[in-house]
Amino acid sequence: MIPWTNIEIGQIRVQELRRTADHHRMVRALQAAAPHVPAYGRVLAWVGHRLVTLGARLEGRYSRIHPTPAISMPQVAQEFEHCC
Repeated sequence: MIPWTNIEIGQIRVQELRRTADHHRMVRALQAAAPHVPAYGRVLAWVGHRLVTLGARLEGRYSRIHPTPAISMPQVAQEFEHCC
């Protein structure tokens, strides 16, 4: 005859395996539902940051030579609302 403790330990092990399997299923479902970010996304973000930095430096350097009026984002939004 099998001792009850072995049966209880087996049942506990089965419950743990089921919880682990459920957890892995949920993780896979969340990964499948998440938007896929391409592997080169970080590179594109870095290039974009460098372009913005370079543009700001160029604007700072050459805006002293040919000053242009600054347009703020609220002004652009208002102009966009009026035109469309």
